[in-house]
Amino acid sequence: MAASLADSIREHVFERHIEPARKRGDRTVSVTAGQIHAEMHMKNRLPAVCSAIGSKKFEGECHVKVRPVPVPLNSSTTEFTIEV
Repeated sequence: MAASLADSIREHVFERHIEPARKRGDRTVSVTAGQIHAEMHMKNRLPAVCSAIGSKKFEGECHVKVRPVPVPLNSSTTEFTIEV
């Protein structure tokens, strides 16, 4: 069964950002929706990126805590600070 778009986004953020941050000993890592969108070569998927990273499923699967997101939501500038 193929992974959903949300699953692919969560996996990308975990592998590309969370794991390296943990290996460096960082306590947090910050990413923007636009950054992930560009890294994954997406078009018109910013709401999906924000939804995937902001989900409880992401926190549970990756064993992280996503800090509350200031506005704007579903924007390329939406920044997620993730406690690793």
